[in-house]
Amino acid sequence: MKYTYIIIVLLLLCSCSSYMYNNKELEGILGIDNVNTSKEFSYENFAGIQGEGYLVNKYILSEETITSFKISINKNEFPLKDSYKEKWELIKWNKGMILNANILDLFTVFNKMGSSQINDLKNDLNKENNFYSVFYKDSLEDPYAIEIYIINPETRVLWVVNVVT
Repeated sequence: MKYTYIIIVLLLLCSCSSYMYNNKELEGILGIDNVNTSKEFSYENFAGIQGEGYLVNKYILSEETITSFKISINKNEFPLKDSYKEKWELIKWNKGMILNANILDLFTVFNKMGSSQINDLKNDLNKENNFYSVFYKDSLEDPYAIEIYIINPETRVLWVVNVVT
């Protein structure tokens, strides 16, 4: 009985770790080969039985990865849809700020994150030289679920933000 309890506790602890994309998955998002990153920050908060909550990941991309992404001619073909997002709508890579007020309103759920990380994320939303891409389910005006990718080429930061309402 004692060993069963220990195994259950270990399984629960392992299942609580935040999910971060690996470099191969990031290649399908960015549309370039040999993505090189360091995983900087991850925070998630899921509350409901249907997966309501959010996930925020921050990656630092290598200089080579940023350069390859900026000169890539394939941005209008990526990110690729995986089987989970097969029926989601997609806004391919664009350059500029995310100006959709409904998307920005979703970021109010991040008040539980540390103030330094949320400030970094908010600052990266307001850069004109950024690149962004958006997956969303239902409508962009009132999405059931949304996944946003934001790249700040100056700081080499890639944010992955997933919100399920």
